[in-house]
Amino acid sequence: MTLAHPDQCWRFPGLFVPVVVVMAFLGAVPCAAQTSAPATEELPSTGGTEIVEDFVAAFKNQDIEAIMSFFTEDAVYHNMPTEPANGIEAVRSLIESYVSTANSIEFEILAIAEVGSTVLTERVDRFIFGDRALSIPVMGAFEIRDGKISAWRDYFDMASFTRQLVD
Repeated sequence: MTLAHPDQCWRFPGLFVPVVVVMAFLGAVPCAAQTSAPATEELPSTGGTEIVEDFVAAFKNQDIEAIMSFFTEDAVYHNMPTEPANGIEAVRSLIESYVSTANSIEFEILAIAEVGSTVLTERVDRFIFGDRALSIPVMGAFEIRDGKISAWRDYFDMASFTRQLVD
């Protein structure tokens, strides 16, 4: 099959095979783009990847003020197995509940992706509480607005987390 320059070819995405065959029979030349998945419009970056990487790194120092500086006033933090924390004070309270009791916190980013204003992370979150070490695989979604985190959702297996607390 001959592929033509995009300006010299026909484009009929989603046409049924008989129509494509008739067009080819009439001498129309298919475009290279027609043979692959449809192109998607690239969304502008918000710089969210760097914001999330810096945010995650801030947990290592357990400095609550530094951590909270990443959030908008109307932020929502939702650990999916539990109820969401709505607003900066509720977010602070939830984060303080584990930052203040942990001996150590480290969030390791295994993979990160940014699409528009959303940053997705695959992480392993590690905590030490007293003599107990916990390691939790997590998928996180961060929504960025005006250079800050407006929503943070973490998806993890609560049963795995609970087992590590009681074993």
